[in-house]
Amino acid sequence: GKLILKPGPMSYGEEKLLQFFGQLLGVAIRADVPFPLDLLSSFWKSLLACPLDRKDDLREADILTHKLLKNLVDVKTPDEFNELSASAVCLSEELSGSQLVFVYPSVCGEEMALCPTGSRRPVTWENRLEFVRLVKDLRAAELASEDRMTAVRCGLASVVPVQLLHILTPRDIQLRTIGQPEVNLTYLKVICDSDVIGSHMTGMDCGRHTRCIR
Repeated sequence: GKLILKPGPMSYGEEKLLQFFGQLLGVAIRADVPFPLDLLSSFWKSLLACPLDRKDDLREADILTHKLLKNLVDVKTPDEFNELSASAVCLSEELSGSQLVFVYPSVCGEEMALCPTGSRRPVTWENRLEFVRLVKDLRAAELASEDRMTAVRCGLASVVPVQLLHILTPRDIQLRTIGQPEVNLTYLKVICDSDVIGSHMTGMDCGRHTRCIR
């Protein structure tokens, strides 16, 4: 899967490592030599202090949570909600009987109380939308990882002028640091079928490459 910054408290050693990581990103930009590092799109948005999309970014980072929250919002009747709640309690260990409560696992698997009395407050038909909002707040804060991202920005700013970051979009900086994350197979097939590649390969080699792509 794709990578994100580990949320939670940050040690001094981790801060220095994140600053070094930011410097590596800066070197990749300045030298125009991308390195393979598959990071979520929310990382690049947070790096440039852009707001996260609570729908698309959550779906990319945690599809199970996205589906659960969507079902909680779309459920039509209290009976349907009770069935959904019973099937969702396995996502949390801090339960009141067999009922979903205001506790939810972090991306690291640690149980997080969504409110001061979360482990004793059950999720009901009436307060389910509040539960959805609090879980989204939790995930958004984890994906943003503001303290850790600040350390990455410090390292990046020591190599790349800060002014440059203001004119780049998250997609721009992603392409300049890790390159194109997807391979266009149609374009690659055209290149393999072209005379440019063919002039350096035998007919058998070209055929093998084309079959592999297909």
